[in-house]
Amino acid sequence: MGEVLEFDVVVAGGGHNGLACAAYLAKAGLRVLVLEGREILGGNTTTEALTTPGFRHDPCATAFELFQSSPTIRNDELGLRQRGLQFLYPDPVVTMPFEDGTSLTMW
Repeated sequence: MGEVLEFDVVVAGGGHNGLACAAYLAKAGLRVLVLEGREILGGNTTTEALTTPGFRHDPCATAFELFQSSPTIRNDELGLRQRGLQFLYPDPVVTMPFEDGTSLTMW
């Protein structure tokens, strides 16, 4: 019979919330297993090619500003900067063109 793996906690979902929760639990010394139904992890932190070739999108970008203000990121509680986490601050943030030629831009 194969090796039996034991975990203290099983986290259902590998989105940013599940991954952050799992990281804190592991940091506290627990053995954690993260299970995700999709082929990619990350939730609010994913980047995907969803439309035109060559363009990549963050499909959950609406909470991006809130995520940056959380203690996890603001205080770098999990040492993510050492592991390559970087935030880009585009200016403008987004432009929405309309059919009549006008647009709405957010800086």
